[in-house]
Amino acid sequence: MLFVKVESDGFDLGAQMRPNGKNDLPEALKVLNDWRATLCRGRDEETTDATERVPPWIPVSRRRLLESGDINLSGDRYRETAAVRSQWPMMKLGEVCSLEYGSSLPERSRVSGPFPVVGSNGIAGFHNEFTVKGPSIIVGRKGYAGEVTWIENDCTPIDTTYYVAIKQKGVLLRYLYYILQNLRLTELRGGAGVPGLNRNDAYDKEIPLPPLEEQERIVAELEAERALVEANRKLMAIFEGKIKAKLREIWGSNEI
Repeated sequence: MLFVKVESDGFDLGAQMRPNGKNDLPEALKVLNDWRATLCRGRDEETTDATERVPPWIPVSRRRLLESGDINLSGDRYRETAAVRSQWPMMKLGEVCSLEYGSSLPERSRVSGPFPVVGSNGIAGFHNEFTVKGPSIIVGRKGYAGEVTWIENDCTPIDTTYYVAIKQKGVLLRYLYYILQNLRLTELRGGAGVPGLNRNDAYDKEIPLPPLEEQERIVAELEAERALVEANRKLMAIFEGKIKAKLREIWGSNEI
């Protein structure tokens, strides 16, 4: 099977379907023809000229497609990534933590309260009880699959999510949050209809795991940078407000 990534068919998404000058279809067709030709010559379907020439096209053998028992038609799942040369030991995510299923809590069953109800894309409401002690990391399982959310307080992750449970000592939850944010879990989305994340696919991902003291240092540095970004964002909002106020004064209008 050949996964072909086509970002544009030559037209924009508006109702007028105007040409946008970007058309990936001719190149996709050429790669497909090259791939078929190499198969006819008897070469392995995972090492074709098309793949060597154009990395976005991902050929996958039937054996590899069926080996997990869970057929996933997301091409990015099978993309080979460059080896990571971390100065710290690399460990499988499944060795470091588990992704536990959230609870079923439909909106009609919720009672107004202080505890966040967390869906795959963040806080979806509040309830008077919680199932997971905060702080916690919530990972989208269905819908916004692979999205990672940090929840500071006690909460209830619903059944479209996983929550992270650390399996070994010496792992800082906040460090793991930053790592998960950059693990590209959204690329593992698969399934027909509503996209989903199979936790076994996530468990196979490798992450760097420095000593606890180093994790704390890294988190402190990242938190300082985050605070600086947030302060700049607020400052920009203040100055944008001042600019608009000055323009309203110049034009004598409140519509600017």
